[in-house]
Parts: sequence; structure tokens; C-alpha cells
Amino acid sequence: MMRPGERLSRRRGRRSAPPVVIQLDVPSNGVVTVYNYYDRVATRVGGELKIKLPKAVNMVELVARSQILAELRSLDAGKADINLADMHYAILDHDCWVDLQLWTKRFLADIGYVYVGDRRDCNAFARAMRMAFDLLGEVAFAGSPTVGGIYAHMDEPFAGITDGFHALNLSRTNKGGFVSEPQGINLIYQRAEIWAMTRRITSISSD
Repeated sequence: MMRPGERLSRRRGRRSAPPVVIQLDVPSNGVVTVYNYYDRVATRVGGELKIKLPKAVNMVELVARSQILAELRSLDAGKADINLADMHYAILDHDCWVDLQLWTKRFLADIGYVYVGDRRDCNAFARAMRMAFDLLGEVAFAGSPTVGGIYAHMDEPFAGITDGFHALNLSRTNKGGFVSEPQGINLIYQRAEIWAMTRRITSISSD
């Protein structure tokens, strides 16, 4: 079922892919859901793991640490502790950012990487998503990809999380800054500046 404001689109070059639900014009309070169009990308054959790699992640612009820091501070993230370890950061192409997250979610599901309380929980999935951009994104050769991790108190529901202290991803693409949920097979994200828990973020980290 489509949500208000969503349209159907097909990605070129993916003949077997089902329609991809995207939200082109995000309303002021809208949450974007992109349903995973990837079939199995990792298969165990004997003692080997055969992997279908995603498409390359493109960098749109290389910016200084100071610019990213200024953007984070403008989010009004309360007293969040901000840790940016590198001097330059790569602004990602938005469509590539969406694609690699969907691929990573499918890959983790294919290898049986599932939630295990107190051992493999939200922070593990947020860290795995950040690592995917370092391992598989060409942007790593020009600057650190702008995919970080945050911790926030979930005072309001988002992506099925209704309360507690939660780890998510915070990214910067050529279409703006976005908070995304690393768990689940589909991608759910929202613009950072209107995310309800922005003021409840306690830490932001790029490493």
C-alpha cells in the first residue's frame, strides 16, 4: 500500500526489480519508506560465500570538517556530543545512498545477521551500515563518507521504535541531511531538521 505523496518508479538497469516506492516530495512531517527491491545478494556454496556487489557509491562533493560540524550544530541537537574524526568528508549522491543501504540490509539478512538482545542490537546495525559505505563506497578514497551514527532518546515513534535509547544513522547527501533506521529489510528515513527526536540526540559520531 502506498502512503500519501508516494509515487511508483522503476530504476534503470534493474530489469527484474519490482517497482520501487519512493517519496519525491516529502511533506513537512513525512517519513520516507523505500521497499527493498534486492533479491538475494549473498549465497553460501560449500565453504564459500558468493556475493553480488552493489553499484558504486558516487561522491558529489568533498567538503571540510568545519562545514559538516556547522551543519550538525545548526540542527539544534541539544547538548549532543559531536565527534568528527577526519578532516574531509564526502557528500554522497542521494540515490546511491539509498541503494547501498538497501543492499546492506539484504546482505545482512542473507547471512543471518539478526537482532540478538544485549549483544547484536541497534548499535551493531548502525555500525554495520556505516562500515558498508567505507568498504564498498568509492568515496572512501576521497574523504570519509558522510554516514555517521547517533544515539537518541526515542520520545516519539519512528520506524517501529516506540521508546528507549536507540542508535540510528545520520547521513548527508546532495539532497540534505537524513536520519535513517539501520534495522529492518526496508529503508525508513526522514529529514534531519524535522526529525522529532533531534533535540534528544545525545551523541553524533563519524568513526
